[in-house]
Amino acid sequence: MDGRRTRLVGLLLLGLAGCGISSEGPTGGVEGGDPLGLVIQDLQTSEITDTTAVVTWTTTLTAVGTLQYGTTSDLTNTQTLTSALGNQHQVDLTDLVPSTLYYYRVTATDTQGDTASETGDPFQTLVASDVNDSTPPVIYDIEVIGVTSSSAEIHWKTDDRCRGKVYYDLDVPLGFMQDEPDSYTRQHEMILTGLQDNQTYKYAIEETNMASLTSTATEGLEFTTLPKPTLHFCPDTLEIAEGADFEMIVCIEDARDLHGIAMLIRFDPLLADLADTSAIEPGPFLEPGGSTHTQFFMKDTWPTHGEVLIEGSWEVEFNGDGDTRLGSWADGDGELARIRGRLREGVTECPVQFISLAEGRGETKLVDYHLLPVSFHAVDGLIRVAR
Repeated sequence: MDGRRTRLVGLLLLGLAGCGISSEGPTGGVEGGDPLGLVIQDLQTSEITDTTAVVTWTTTLTAVGTLQYGTTSDLTNTQTLTSALGNQHQVDLTDLVPSTLYYYRVTATDTQGDTASETGDPFQTLVASDVNDSTPPVIYDIEVIGVTSSSAEIHWKTDDRCRGKVYYDLDVPLGFMQDEPDSYTRQHEMILTGLQDNQTYKYAIEETNMASLTSTATEGLEFTTLPKPTLHFCPDTLEIAEGADFEMIVCIEDARDLHGIAMLIRFDPLLADLADTSAIEPGPFLEPGGSTHTQFFMKDTWPTHGEVLIEGSWEVEFNGDGDTRLGSWADGDGELARIRGRLREGVTECPVQFISLAEGRGETKLVDYHLLPVSFHAVDGLIRVAR
């Protein structure tokens, strides 16, 4: 783990405010407050740029405000921001689209639960300054911060607002391409999926700014995917004395930055039986209360089907600004779980398998901290009476 990572210990919810102007009046009454009731006044939109705007308003009573804003007059597809309790309200709109008309509406709610709603006059953002740029964009701070056996996460920046593409392949010419979303930004990230494990990929980044000028970064850009993690029983073949109980240990190897794991394990219930209701226990790799990770451990059995479901998840790590996922606390090799049971009388061996999907009851799978699937190996096991 690199030193930039910090553990996620909670969620911080930030409220912003909104505004609007219309002829709609307050909907609630007044109890010991302003004789006008709750009214939204002095709504203004100011400091409009190509991507930002400031909206302010006041309320005759102490209230909170909810601002809806979007690019359609009916406000069907909107974003919502909330102001703090008070009489003076301000909201800072960011990440707006240049040269675009925006519509908005404010709803205020006072401490008595009364509400008022106002629709503001639409405002238009300015033409983007980048449209008249005379130089191609500069691509810098390229970094691959997340790699699994089947995916890679690439981050980079540009000095202009740009949108672009990533080309990648095992060798040149680069035969695969993935587009960025249809928006212009200076902060970029892309997750490449469906990659082959334990392979070195070359890639190139192409960025085009709003003046239709293009730059490409290629020099020295490559990353190597990880080997596939392996799920297996350790040992793969467990030999026991006739009539003795067994303890099968489920292990993982070459794990890195897992966020979640599910293992659906099947055996023939006519050949073996679990010891009791506590027959499944988490191993050290999943054990609750560890100092380096936090997880949830669940177990369930279907004795009539001879299936055992074991699930776990780990805490996701973020960088210092709390926005970029860097990985999780699940790295390395270790014991995932222990399953205790016994072979039925007269049985000399019982296969134990990892199942990919069982009629909706679950499946064996690994996911990374983006909840994307991680490719892996699964090695089945065998319990048998020693000869």
